[in-house]
Amino acid sequence: MLLRAISVPLLAALAGCGADLPVTPGVSPGPPARSAELLDRACDHGALGSCQELAGLLDRGAGVPRNVPRAAQLYQRACNGGALASCTRLGSLFDSGRGVPLDHVRALPLHRRACDGQVLLGCTNLGLLYQEGHGADRDLSRAMQLHMVACSGGTAAGCSNLGTMYENGLGVPRDYARAGQLYQRGCAGGDPQGCDDLAGLYAGGLGTPRDLARAARLEEQACAGGSASGCSNLGFLVEGGAPSPAEHARAAELYQRACEGGAASGCHNLALILEGGEGLARDVPRAAELYQEACDHGHASSCTNLGLLLERRAAGLFEQACTAGAAAGCAAWGEDLAQGRGTAANRPKGLDLLRRACAAGDAWGCSRLKDHGETP
Repeated sequence: MLLRAISVPLLAALAGCGADLPVTPGVSPGPPARSAELLDRACDHGALGSCQELAGLLDRGAGVPRNVPRAAQLYQRACNGGALASCTRLGSLFDSGRGVPLDHVRALPLHRRACDGQVLLGCTNLGLLYQEGHGADRDLSRAMQLHMVACSGGTAAGCSNLGTMYENGLGVPRDYARAGQLYQRGCAGGDPQGCDDLAGLYAGGLGTPRDLARAARLEEQACAGGSASGCSNLGFLVEGGAPSPAEHARAAELYQRACEGGAASGCHNLALILEGGEGLARDVPRAAELYQEACDHGHASSCTNLGLLLERRAAGLFEQACTAGAAAGCAAWGEDLAQGRGTAANRPKGLDLLRRACAAGDAWGCSRLKDHGETP
């Protein structure tokens, strides 16, 4: 059975990528595309704040086409010039593998540089690396300390990340009530991930009565604020029960947004819709691409589904080859039928095809017949 995935990210949607950036002096508010053009000019003339602000727009796709590789270049430029908030934002891209190769080792000094410069977002992002043991040895005590520094200093993401430690019992006794308080603080402070995490408590009835309506409202808030996992989880809630074609289509839009934002669960769930043709035209090649993307980012179920899909595709191709007269195709198709691999099992037909392949001189077909206890 192919199941939807609920996103529970720690690093895939590191805090701060969607945080508001300071307005660059001399750049008047206006149409986003025009503002982006002015920011680009200012950046070219050495205004690091403009580079950082433009990177944020491109990173989020806020009024301009999303271009994460370009955002990474701009974050790097601003970071090199001393705009330390850009350092941790660039580190977050390396942590999620969005627009740049996945590289926690490279991310760690970027977060540390920002934290050392009193950018508290960098402190909590550094804490996440210690929390997960990515790029450094796992150190829950150090992670807790960094999250607390950020939270106490007014960085909403620090409160949300501290909440994950209480929810999961990482270095402290598991405490859903305390986690909920911290998530609420993070959400109220503008961290969309805090809203997403708080929604998870309401959806699961953890430390609070189960309330799916409240969870959906929080996921709406999280998704609107730029949380990729919030969009994915909202899609999951939209599809709850017996979804209509319109609800499937709405969920697909949310999963697409989540996938583009780096949530592997969004890619996985969109692939399921496309593979099954639920609310959208069936598109198996695109589903395979999405499974591959999610698998590359560590989503185990996507790896499994991709393997199953490729097996089914292979069985169809072997059938075509056999029909066209290729003995090796008959042998491969026969083995798939005999094993029920990528197709409905049909042992008698499978063995007949293996005999046919063997008679045509296919050595592998003869070998498989023997393995099945049959005489070539």
